[in-house]
Amino acid sequence: GVLCRAARPERMGHLMTAELPLRLAQMGDAYASMCCELIPELARDHRVRQELEWHGLVPFLLHTSISHLHVSTQQDTKASALALIVELWRSFSQVLVASPDPINHLVAGVRESVASTQSVAVRCKAAASCRDLLEMMIEQRCTVAAQVYQALAQSLEDSYHIAEVRSCLQHHLQAVITLSGFIPLRPLTRMLPHMPKQHGYVKTDIEFWGALARHPKAEPGDILTILKLMG
Repeated sequence: GVLCRAARPERMGHLMTAELPLRLAQMGDAYASMCCELIPELARDHRVRQELEWHGLVPFLLHTSISHLHVSTQQDTKASALALIVELWRSFSQVLVASPDPINHLVAGVRESVASTQSVAVRCKAAASCRDLLEMMIEQRCTVAAQVYQALAQSLEDSYHIAEVRSCLQHHLQAVITLSGFIPLRPLTRMLPHMPKQHGYVKTDIEFWGALARHPKAEPGDILTILKLMG
């Protein structure tokens, strides 16, 4: 971090995309963690920001993060990769949406992070990261939000039989659907009532169903199904 802050603006692009990845290659999540810490600060400096964009830092870091999600067996490394994706969107969303490839890669990374092949801990961390992304995307009225939302909903269906993951996903999805009255609920309500009947339910499930029933997009049939489940 000190090295980056001391570097001249015209050196930042090369330092961040070439020198530091090589120096930290054998140190697990050190590079991704450092980038998470530095990116917000670096992005505020217009000249540094231009250098970073010119050197392709954004697609480079996105590729690095997704590679960690696919290949790494370390939960800390995957957690850092998820945090880095969130920071990239927070600081460089305009760069990411400028062409289809970065968005396709980001969505692929999101799907990978919440896939049933990931550990419980990684899926729960990923759910929180997806919530962070969705909160920003909804505020920006970005259409990519629909794909991230669908990935979370699919993860809920795939992981429904694991109570810990289900509770975590529902917690973050509930926070997301309260942000807007225009969010479609069908990706979530289509699991009712067969999933709860098959796998059972607990208090957190009932709280989640209540949030669905109160949402402006709730269909009368879905509300009736929820009332029957709760009754």
